[in-house]
Amino acid sequence: MAKSSNLVCLIILYATALNFIGCYAAAQSSKKLLFVFGDSLFDPGNNQSLNSSMESTGTYFPYGMTMNNKSTGRISDGLLVPDFIALFRNLSVDPPYMQPGADLTNGANFASAGSVVLGESNGVMNLNTQLENFKKVVTLLVEKKGEQEAKNILTSSVYLFSMGGNDYFRYNMQYSNSSKSERVAFMQTVVANLTNGFKEIYAPGGRKFAIQNVGPLGCLPSTKANHPELNGTCVENFLTHPRFKYSIMKY
Repeated sequence: MAKSSNLVCLIILYATALNFIGCYAAAQSSKKLLFVFGDSLFDPGNNQSLNSSMESTGTYFPYGMTMNNKSTGRISDGLLVPDFIALFRNLSVDPPYMQPGADLTNGANFASAGSVVLGESNGVMNLNTQLENFKKVVTLLVEKKGEQEAKNILTSSVYLFSMGGNDYFRYNMQYSNSSKSERVAFMQTVVANLTNGFKEIYAPGGRKFAIQNVGPLGCLPSTKANHPELNGTCVENFLTHPRFKYSIMKY
């Protein structure tokens, strides 16, 4: 029940942001779009289009079983949170950035399963790569809409993030005996790099950011399976990071 409540609250927060933007966009006569950045929680199928030796998860049954058993690359039985948000606001569901022939001028999803905030490409699209792809979409918008209208659209749009969990998970696995102060210092590095990413979106006009918090990593089935001595309870050491909160920031 708690997880369901969190999901409902998350969707309400994002929908509220988009509703606010609707008022602003009406005044500006600009479209309101949704741009999505993230990891496996938000990946709509980008990874299956990457030139990688790894088989893309989400391209076979039971993934997509609630979508007429059509696997789309989403690591889910069906739609993801960004998809539901778009449908709730009568927006088109963002296509994967890597989808051939996709119309990216109506929003785009850059998320890539396995991505991290820190570091360069490890076979997936990490934060830096996603930001570079976003800049290409900005260029496309300017070409098609003109510089001022493109900026109005970017200012009216929401930038939805779900990233950081893989950074924390890998750190905990590699440095399981780290102190709380060391974990906090690492968290600050992740947040600082993520903040720099926000600034790169802010520069061409982005002003409204929605951020999903990092979930309880110590409660992942795989984490608990590695600690049978805890009899199925969560690994507290994974839960001591100060975590992102559900939040909407307007600059």
